[in-house]
Amino acid sequence: MKWFNNLKLNYKFGVVLILFAVGLTIFGYNSYTTVEKVEINGDLYKEIINGKDLIADILPPPDYIVETHLICFQMLNEYDQSVLDELYSKSKQLKEEFETRHKFWRATLTEGSIKDNMLVNSYKPAVDYFELRDNNFISLIKSGNREEAKNLLLGGMKTKYDEHRKYVDLVVKEATAKNLITETSAAEITTSKTFFMLLTGVIILIIVSIIVVVISRKIANPVNELASVAEKIAQGEVDVKVISESNDEIGMLKTSFAKIIENTKRQVTVAEKIAEGNLDVEIVVRSEKDLLNKAFSKVEKITCRFN
Repeated sequence: MKWFNNLKLNYKFGVVLILFAVGLTIFGYNSYTTVEKVEINGDLYKEIINGKDLIADILPPPDYIVETHLICFQMLNEYDQSVLDELYSKSKQLKEEFETRHKFWRATLTEGSIKDNMLVNSYKPAVDYFELRDNNFISLIKSGNREEAKNLLLGGMKTKYDEHRKYVDLVVKEATAKNLITETSAAEITTSKTFFMLLTGVIILIIVSIIVVVISRKIANPVNELASVAEKIAQGEVDVKVISESNDEIGMLKTSFAKIIENTKRQVTVAEKIAEGNLDVEIVVRSEKDLLNKAFSKVEKITCRFN
């Protein structure tokens, strides 16, 4: 870090500012790419939706009684008792899953037409369908009265199924439209927030840059001024002036320089008077370490002896 130590203050602040800008840029880039990856219609979002769509395409939804309806047709054409027992068990399971999902959506959906169509309009015919199946259709299958079971399945049960499906299709249509609006709104929010984040980063960078420039000038300019004064004093020039305008460290340093200049001027005056033979001059030794004034005092005493 020797190169850094050898830099002037302005350049040191510039290096700090560049490092800050680089760090802020890296942070902004990582934030932007993260938001872009997880945003609506982003890569991860699409991957999750594709996974859900794949499952939905393979498995029938429990809140839609299409599988229940198909199993009833299987019962109608199945004569193996062991297979029928499995179908009865499966039918019971589907009803339990239907009720479980109904309770879930009843607690989850917000008030509106989607909730009404899902939990009332499509639910009631589905419940009626289950009652016809459990109380009539299965009993007819078990008793071997398949023709009457067929008429029930194609008649009253199909009517209830069609009514249930009508409202399910309506829920799908409404939910799709709502999801489109939600996705559009979410995308707009993400875009605006991303822009705001980038704008905030730029504003922070500008503010920090201004602060760094102001502070560097506040420090560098007085230091350069004091360096110039010190150089003049080193060359023997004492007719210089340093004015302190603040109470900070720079101000304290200027005050000390002013005292040094004032003391040097007094010493020059003393030396000039002694050189002119004027020994009636007051020499003030300020401390035990004030070697120059001590020396002047000795010179004065020696000169007095010779006179």
